[in-house]
Amino acid sequence: MEASESSDGRGRLRSNPRLIVGVAAAAILVAAWIAWAIYVGVDKGWREALGVLIAWPAIAVAVAIVALPFAWAFRRIRRRSEQPSAQDGSSAPDEAEATTTG
Repeated sequence: MEASESSDGRGRLRSNPRLIVGVAAAAILVAAWIAWAIYVGVDKGWREALGVLIAWPAIAVAVAIVALPFAWAFRRIRRRSEQPSAQDGSSAPDEAEATTTG
């Protein structure tokens, strides 16, 4: 089963060029981050290098947490705008049926 899952992942990666660019950019970013931490460790000491290894991911996580509600709202608004207008009219009776007491 593991071989089929990995080949499925590779097929999805090959079919989506944006995903390939994202994976390559992430790999380059991680390699640069580690190389910079090594440089800081050699230049200023290993305590500062440890700070580099901890601080930058913490900053990235904080930025991601702050950006998450905005990304969620954007996707929700986009999804609503892509729905056909005929569906909007059909959803009103459903809401009315759900609110009537029986």
